[in-house]
Formats: sequence, structure tokens, C-alpha cells
Amino acid sequence: MCTNRASGGVYLWIAKATLSMVCLLASTSSGYSGVVVMSATNATINAGQTGTVTLTWTSTQAINYLQTEFILTAVTGPNAGLSFTSPPLLPTWSGNYIFAGDSFQEDFYTTTSNASNPASVSTMNWTDDTYNYNDLTLSGNDFAQDGTRYWLVLNLTAAAGVSGTYQLTIGSSEYDYFGSAGATALLSSALSGGLITINTVGAVPEPASGLVVAGLLVAGGLSRRRRKA
Repeated sequence: MCTNRASGGVYLWIAKATLSMVCLLASTSSGYSGVVVMSATNATINAGQTGTVTLTWTSTQAINYLQTEFILTAVTGPNAGLSFTSPPLLPTWSGNYIFAGDSFQEDFYTTTSNASNPASVSTMNWTDDTYNYNDLTLSGNDFAQDGTRYWLVLNLTAAAGVSGTYQLTIGSSEYDYFGSAGATALLSSALSGGLITINTVGAVPEPASGLVVAGLLVAGGLSRRRRKA
């Protein structure tokens, strides 16, 4: 479960963490597996445009690691009608971030030359329908959670000429804390919200066709005036 942890030097952190060997044990703890702890805003996006969905984490359980995989699922829209924008937005490590002031990813990205964006998009059922991001505490300690904290902002692109709804779902995701026997799975039932609606936009006449229509209207008006005269 630990082999896919945060990219870019995470094994240095593992070497420093005195309790990292717990990750070798199979995880059987229930934790948040059946509790809603992650919330996503709903969004409405016009076809051919982009929009965002914000993810927050609500808990009082101290954790030291969180990995999330979000997958777009078509509800009433066609497959490939919505995708995560690639490259994704860089995570915002704000003061209300889940590991604010103790983020491994923030430290690595801001101090390492040519560090890549720690978030990534990939393909599950259609191109760029999957978003992956993980982070852990730089110190290796559990980080106290005191309510609702910011996790991510997802940037989405709606295909042109498409309409329908899509649901954000949780894929292979997990979290960890030193009181557990290894990482604990985060199930789809832990996520609320995340419904994205795509609206079609009425066709706008091209400039040339607009001039033709205007000309016909003018011509019709002149014709009526002649008849009255």
C-alpha cells in the first residue's frame, strides 16, 4: 500500500519516519471507510467551456497521509463528454490546507529544482477521466484535523456540443495515521456532492450569416414601404 505514496523523494521521508513499518501490515481497520469525510462542490459548465470543483476534508481524526483518486462517471451524458484539464491546476497549499505548514508536496515542489506538478490526470474509461493526488506530512507526524480543511480544486473541461450530468467518484484512495495498522481505504461512500452538469449553449450566428440576415430584414422593410406608397 505504501509503494505508490507521494512522488519526488517520498522514500526519504519514509526512511525518517520511525513508525513507517506499520505500512507493511495489511489494513483491516474500518476508519472512515463508511463515513462521509470528503465533500465536493457541484458545478454547472457550458459545453466547450471549463469549470472547477472544490474538495474539502471534514474530520477531527489526526492523519499523516492522504491519497485520492477521483474518477468521472457518466450519469446522463455520453462518455468522454467531460474530462479533467491536463495539466491539472497546481494544488493550493493555503493556510487552511489539510497539511498546512507541514506538507511534503509543498516543500518538495517549492525547494526542488524542476519539480513536477504533484497532481496528475490519467485514463480509466476515457481520456483524462481520472485525477490523482497525494500528500503527507513533512515531519512524519500526525496532523491534527480541526473541522473542514481544503484539499484540492479540480479543473474540468466539457466537450463541445455535449449535455448531461457526470458524477465525481472515489477510486483507489486511502489515508493513514499512526494509530492504524497501515493505510485505510477511503470508499466512494466517504464522498458527498460532486455532481457536474453540462449545458449546451445556443448556436451564435457567424458574422457573415448575421449580415445576410440583417440585409434580408432591411430589404423586407423597404419592400413593405414601397407597397404602402
